[in-house]
Amino acid sequence: MKGTCRYCGCTKDHGCEGGCSWADEDETLCTRCELAMTFAASTLPVMVALAEKAPAHAKDWDGLGLLHQTALVKAFRMLSDAVSTHFMEQLGDEVFNAAMDLSILAQMLYQKFPEEMKKADAEGEPAMSVALELLGRVSQTRIVLPH
Repeated sequence: MKGTCRYCGCTKDHGCEGGCSWADEDETLCTRCELAMTFAASTLPVMVALAEKAPAHAKDWDGLGLLHQTALVKAFRMLSDAVSTHFMEQLGDEVFNAAMDLSILAQMLYQKFPEEMKKADAEGEPAMSVALELLGRVSQTRIVLPH
């Protein structure tokens, strides 16, 4: 039904805890369930290979009925939520402080180097790339972050 996620049942007015948006034009799949569905669908062949007696219809995602898909999506959402919670608990303060530092850096870049930042925005280049380029100019050293 349009406006209701087919897996978790969230709606525009009552989204998932932590937030979500629509992942499809029909508004029947939220972004949180889309991520879980993609993960569940991509791991299904592994689960089937490990199962002693896999049902013939479970060879791929589309071969599963909505009930089985929903069960897998919900299971993977629980797993991803648990992992996210664990990482947020472990990294929460560090991530928050780093985000604040980056926000301050970005504000400074927009104030001190408006032309470079406007160009970067127009080209879809992240502010960090501009910061590294400008730091490289000042230090006369090329700065490269690992990917």
